[in-house]
Amino acid sequence: MNQADQIAQRVQVEVSRVLLAEPPAPGKIHDLVAAQLKAEFKTKGATSKDVIGGACRAAMAAVVLSGRDAAEGAVEIVQAVVDIVQERSGDPMRTLGYALEGIAASAAAGGRQEVGRIGMAIDAKFMGAGSIFSEFAAKSK
Repeated sequence: MNQADQIAQRVQVEVSRVLLAEPPAPGKIHDLVAAQLKAEFKTKGATSKDVIGGACRAAMAAVVLSGRDAAEGAVEIVQAVVDIVQERSGDPMRTLGYALEGIAASAAAGGRQEVGRIGMAIDAKFMGAGSIFSEFAAKSK
């Protein structure tokens, strides 16, 4: 199992555990993902691509599996990445790409309509990011 998959496994377990145990609340997914990203960045040898891509893929899978709104969840996941990258002074465009690719990998299973809805929600909050997400989702099918 590669590092991104190990990160994804840990994140999915933790995010799923909380989302299944607690009622929906605004910002809950953001806070969970931000905390997981901070923890995973401390992993020895972890790259930004492994941490962000793996964590976002896993968090989106947890959102879908827990029955939460996928579009709202995706927006909260992206916002968490944006916030963490600002704290770490990373390359915002590159890390946004890692996040969108990870989200798309899990969201693509929801079908074309759901992917479109997620893309529109992401684009409404992060102008231009919805089309990038849609490109990644098309490749993930």
